[in-house]
Amino acid sequence: MAVSRSARHLMELASAEPLALFADGGYVQETPVTIGIVPRALHVIAP
Repeated sequence: MAVSRSARHLMELASAEPLALFADGGYVQETPVTIGIVPRALHVIAP
């Protein structure tokens, strides 16, 4: 299975910090900005 560039970037991003897995399948990582990774989109929300 081919991994897209964005998916590869997300995996690299995810490996830098521990992730919390939520029941809805989304991942949330606390960084200087809050990054929520959901199955179909990446949302970056500045504090």
